[in-house]
Amino acid sequence: MEFANKVAIVTGASSGIGAAVATALAGRGAAVAVHYARNRAGAERVCETIRAAGGRARTFAADVRRPDACVQLVDNVFRLWDAVDIVVNNAGVVDRTPLDAITEEVWDEQMDVHVKGPFFLSRAAAARMPSGGVIVNVSSMRGVMAAADAPHYAASKAAVTMLTKSLALAYAPRVRVNAVAPGYTETPAHAHRTPASRAQVESTIPMGRFASSEEMAAVVCFAASERTRFMTGQTIVVAGGMAIG
Repeated sequence: MEFANKVAIVTGASSGIGAAVATALAGRGAAVAVHYARNRAGAERVCETIRAAGGRARTFAADVRRPDACVQLVDNVFRLWDAVDIVVNNAGVVDRTPLDAITEEVWDEQMDVHVKGPFFLSRAAAARMPSGGVIVNVSSMRGVMAAADAPHYAASKAAVTMLTKSLALAYAPRVRVNAVAPGYTETPAHAHRTPASRAQVESTIPMGRFASSEEMAAVVCFAASERTRFMTGQTIVVAGGMAIG
């Protein structure tokens, strides 16, 4: 129960990695704010799973693209539990717009959700965190590996790496800020893949498979734990070896 008496906010926690992180934190003792933007039903299912296992969780809706909504989210969690100790900025947007069809609106959405949201939520939370607070940003291997077919996504995730470093400097030593950069992971974002498409992707992964969301959640919990209390400003790439080169 390494997170006993801790309160965590996990954004984008209605499915995938976010749901696994929320469940893992709760299973280790934290009270978890399960954030969602649109998928309320998914967020409620995550809460039900946590409660069924004896944990504490509540759903919170917010549009993290809006700075005022980020502040309100932190305020709402404080009203319920009178603390915020851990923030996991996981909310993300999957977009497969071809390069030549990317519009300003498509570009801005990637930057707003992946960069602006984590910045404003982190700032709102850090202002009220106790010494020992932790922020973990969920980036992507595409933040360190170029993606010819998704420059807007890759650029936004690369920005997360620098945001992580900058916030780590700004908030040290009181609050630690690190990032986890997942590779291909079993989430709804890959549900569209055919068996042939999956096999092709897996052939490019040195470990030969997709990761599970639970494997990613374990690394996020590690980054949020006292075991890494001297680590800040770092990005842990968990991509099955894809980013080694």
